[in-house]
Amino acid sequence: MTGNDLPTIPLFAHLPLRARAPKTILILLPRQLGDILLGMPLAHALKTQFPDAHLVWYAHPMGRLLLEGHPWVDELVCYPTPRKREPAERRSFLMRVQDAVRLALAEVAFVRALRARCFDVAVDAMSNPRTALTAWVSGAAFRVSFRTRFPRTLAFHFLVPRARLAEGYVAQARLSLLEPWGLHTFPHFEALLPCRPNEKARVEAFLESHALNDGRFVVCAPAHRHAVRKWPAEKFAALANALFARHGIRTVWLWGPGEESEMRALQELSESLKGSRGASIVPPLLTLRETAFLAGLSLCFVGNSNGLSHVAVAGGAKSVQIHGPTNATNWTFPVSTRHEGVQRNTGCVKCEKNSCALARRECLEDLEVETVFSAIERVVALPFP
Repeated sequence: MTGNDLPTIPLFAHLPLRARAPKTILILLPRQLGDILLGMPLAHALKTQFPDAHLVWYAHPMGRLLLEGHPWVDELVCYPTPRKREPAERRSFLMRVQDAVRLALAEVAFVRALRARCFDVAVDAMSNPRTALTAWVSGAAFRVSFRTRFPRTLAFHFLVPRARLAEGYVAQARLSLLEPWGLHTFPHFEALLPCRPNEKARVEAFLESHALNDGRFVVCAPAHRHAVRKWPAEKFAALANALFARHGIRTVWLWGPGEESEMRALQELSESLKGSRGASIVPPLLTLRETAFLAGLSLCFVGNSNGLSHVAVAGGAKSVQIHGPTNATNWTFPVSTRHEGVQRNTGCVKCEKNSCALARRECLEDLEVETVFSAIERVVALPFP
C-alpha cells in the first residue's frame, strides 16, 4: 500500500489509546500570517473537543505576532531561523560557515526537545516537506495531515483528501483534519485576534486625532508580497475618491513593515484626483492586534487577498476582498451579508500562480472600480439613511 492509498474513513476505533483522548496535541502550521489565522479555528475545535489537552503550536518566529498569549493556544514553539544580519554587513566565508553550523546545531537541539515531549497527536495543517518531516520526527503516537506527495505521506497515519482544501473556505476545510475522531461539522470557524487594553487605547487615540470617531471610514490594504496579486494602485486611489465623493467615507491605508512609502505614494495619487483632498489617511505602523481592532471599528475592510484581510476579519470587520489569481471562494469568509469576494467571471482567473505568463494581468487590471465599489455598498448597506 502506498502513502496515497491510505484509508480516509473515520478510524476512531483503531486510534491508539493515547490519541482517543489526547493530553498533548501538536499543530504544525508555521506560516504565513494569513495561513496561521485561518488555522485558528482548528485550534479552537481541538480545545473544545479535548479541553484538558495541552495544545502546542509549531511556527516560524513570526507566529509570535498572532499566537503569543492567545486563549486557544497553550504553548508556542518557534523553530530556529538563520541569524539576521544588516544588509550592508560583509560576511566572510568563515562567518557563513559559522552561521550554518550554529543553525544546524540549533535545529538538532530543537528536534531533540520536540521529540522528548512525546506528543499524543500531531496535526499537520500545511503538509509541506518541513512540516511533514517535523511531524515524523516528533514521534507523536498519531499523525494526521492532508494527502500529499510521496514520500511525505509515510510520515502520517491518516490522510485527508487534499481536494477538501479546494471545496470552500480554507478555515472550514482544515477542520476536516478532525475526521479520524469521527468529527465532521463545527459551527465555529472564525479566527480570533484579541486586542490588549493599551493597544485599544492607541487605536482610539489615532481615530480621535483624525476625527474618525463616527466610524465613517474603511480600512484598505492595497499591498501584497506578490505583485501579480495586487489590484492596480490607480484603481485603489479612484476607489478612495469615489467613497469620499459619494458617501463622505474616508479611507485608512493599512500597511506593514517596508510598505510605508508605497502607502504615501498611494495617498498622494488619491489626493491628486479631483475632490479627494483629505479622503485618505496613512496611520502609523500598527501591530496586527491593533490592526484587527481598528478594522473592527470601520465600516469594512477593502483590499487584496493578503494576510491583513484575514487579520481584519479576525477583528470582526466586514470585508470586500479583491481576487485575481486566487480563488475567492477559498479565501473569503462565507457569510455573504458581511463578506464578499470580488472576482471577474471571465478570462484568465484563479490560476493560483505567483507570476503571470500573459502580456498583462487581465484578472486584476480589467477588474473595474465600479465593481468593487458596488460590493462595498452591498456589504456596508450604503447609502446610509
